[in-house]
Amino acid sequence: MTASEILQESHVPGTDALFFLGCFSTRVTLYSQQVRALNLVDAILSDPELSAILSRHGRVAIIGGGAGGMTAAAAFAKSGRPLETIQIYERNPELLHLQLGCHDRYLHPLLYDWPRPGADRTDAELPLMTWKAGSAGSVALALREGFDSCRKYTSALRPVIPGKVTKIRPQEDGYEVQVDGKSMSEKPYDVVLLCIGFGYEVGVGIRDASDPRKRIRTTSYWDPFPICGPIKNPAPEHKIFISGNGDGGLADFVLSAFIYMSHEALCDFVMSHLNRHGTDAIKEVLLEIDRMAWQAPVGFELDIFREYDKRVRPLLLKNKLLVAEAARKLRPNVRIWFHTNERHLFKRGSAILNRLLFFLAIVADEEKQIHLYSNVKFDILPDEKIRIGDNEPFSVDYKFFRFGPDGRDNLEPFKEFSDKLSDVTKTPAEYPLTPKLNWAAFVRFAHPHYDLRRHTPPRGNYAPEIVSSITMVPGFKRFMWDEAQTYDGMERVLRSYDIAKISRDADRYGVDDDPFLMQVRLRAGEYLASVGRLPEGNEIYAHAKGKSDIVLERTQLENKHEIKTILAHQLYGHLDTHKAEIEAATAGFGKESLPVYKAKICSACRIIAAGFNKENRLQKRINYDIAEDLLNSMWTPVVLHASKSGPFVGCLYFLQRAKLCLRYAEIEWIHSGRIKHAEQALLFVNDGKRFLDETAALEGASVFSTYLLVCELMAKAYLWDASEPKLNELRRLVVKAVELLPRQVAMCHFTAQEMEKATGVRIGPRALLSDEGG
Repeated sequence: MTASEILQESHVPGTDALFFLGCFSTRVTLYSQQVRALNLVDAILSDPELSAILSRHGRVAIIGGGAGGMTAAAAFAKSGRPLETIQIYERNPELLHLQLGCHDRYLHPLLYDWPRPGADRTDAELPLMTWKAGSAGSVALALREGFDSCRKYTSALRPVIPGKVTKIRPQEDGYEVQVDGKSMSEKPYDVVLLCIGFGYEVGVGIRDASDPRKRIRTTSYWDPFPICGPIKNPAPEHKIFISGNGDGGLADFVLSAFIYMSHEALCDFVMSHLNRHGTDAIKEVLLEIDRMAWQAPVGFELDIFREYDKRVRPLLLKNKLLVAEAARKLRPNVRIWFHTNERHLFKRGSAILNRLLFFLAIVADEEKQIHLYSNVKFDILPDEKIRIGDNEPFSVDYKFFRFGPDGRDNLEPFKEFSDKLSDVTKTPAEYPLTPKLNWAAFVRFAHPHYDLRRHTPPRGNYAPEIVSSITMVPGFKRFMWDEAQTYDGMERVLRSYDIAKISRDADRYGVDDDPFLMQVRLRAGEYLASVGRLPEGNEIYAHAKGKSDIVLERTQLENKHEIKTILAHQLYGHLDTHKAEIEAATAGFGKESLPVYKAKICSACRIIAAGFNKENRLQKRINYDIAEDLLNSMWTPVVLHASKSGPFVGCLYFLQRAKLCLRYAEIEWIHSGRIKHAEQALLFVNDGKRFLDETAALEGASVFSTYLLVCELMAKAYLWDASEPKLNELRRLVVKAVELLPRQVAMCHFTAQEMEKATGVRIGPRALLSDEGG
């Protein structure tokens, strides 16, 4: 959406600067509210009239301390605008109090978009207050930390004012905010954002005899779920009743139906199965049913559950492994009654993934312990038994009621404004995808000083719009060593643009604070180094290194220590023993940190390479002994870090150990000595494989897992006869793994001659690092 469309959707007609944030949207998730908040604040700051209004007093009021309200406040704080006050009003003094401490509910930024492409991305990738998929409690902590970090940008961000806002009163020069009938500030606010969000649920809190739904007391969706594990009750059978077919009810159902499984684990379980070969038909049918539901004629409501039963069930039954695994995960000795007053079991606004988990339990329920009721009322009798329609009453061990948000109560104080805006809102005619963050909003809040650069160059190759567009080329945003798309995209860019000249122009025109220019330098230099074009890469890195302190300070990048370490690694690491990188990593992260150990491993690699280039055996051995001492000193901390941080560090470490053994074997005079070193190399290869999936080299074409295979082949060549069938099979495996690598990647651990000798054919990436760089 454009800025004008965002303002038109959010602005209350007849007011100067009063806005509702997503209160009438169909998709109201934590992530979508954050995106709307960033887009709305950017639109307000981009509009000349609203900017003038905001400049009257520089005061902003935000009603609601959920994710949307907090993100809006943080966005104003990081915008660089000279504001006097950014004030949050929240009913509860604890921000995100609903989600704090909640470990049973799963939050994922794009769960509602699944199985559409890209919906499996677990990182929110927001310019501020970002987070990764996980329990609601962990996400809440990440958001609060991100919010607190924004206080350093301005002193205008005030402590939260607790209490329920009862009225927003327009004045001549702004708005008065009242809490419990009392005005909370002497000065009016220029801009007010109503970030009500989801709010409290119906049935949580005070009972109301006039509302049938509020007569029933229920626990909050965010309260601890009582039966995430086994039911600790000696009864031979356990009974559960769930009413409500929104996502809350569906989530309660799957947590009740499946044992020992969190909502996150269940989602991962299904998504991982359906990401395998041969499951595209299921995803296509799920999306087709959803399109039918949203495009149904007015007055016709598609029975989604019936469509699942007719079209999805046969496809699931063909996937015997998925259904069998689901059946194994169902709770034993449990009967579940699932109920909704609505006409159909599934509503189109619920998440496809939650519906599929629900339906998978139905398909896997061979004992028919799950009972489904729709379009019928239920009662709770005086003896606490449940009666559904005219059926016999029954007692249950657990009752869950999910009646949705209490929208009427949430919006009651602002009814005069909400009525005006709800009149112009329309029900979507298609599935409401999660809103996307506008590029302008990302730029503004990722780099708050980007739009305040002193100069715009009138000529030359540098142009800010070109530089920012380069960063969006596939392969530039995130450099992936093993993906051909990365190398192809980078090569196209370098053919189209002279990155070194662009960088020099930016320096000449005094706009070296362009945050995207730093990204271009980093990625272009990384690419050139990885394909063996060190002189070109180092020219770009040298220019970036000279300006890094200024750029990092002006753009306020959070990862400046990491960037400095990368610069030192690429600029000096291929030419010396990574001394500069170790110093940069130590200064930024501490001497016992993971970046320091990575730098030392690379230092050992460089020492081994330098020894390999020596002329006589004694000189070679001296270098190898130094590298061995360095690697021995890191054994325990590196393996410990590797087990915590993923496969890269462990794999790279044991690769150096195995490679060093092969270098020792090469200079060994005695045959038994060569055998001993080769056997030790195999042990290190096996240690390295512990940090990898067994098929990583073939499925992911990983550079470093391929190197391990090469080490294994070279070591076994010392131990086995060349015609040994197992050796030939391993050779074919290595050839296949190397062929899967992008053709441009530089093989910097072994020479072309060694690769040819090991595999028997001249294969592999075309680029090899020269002596001074490998």
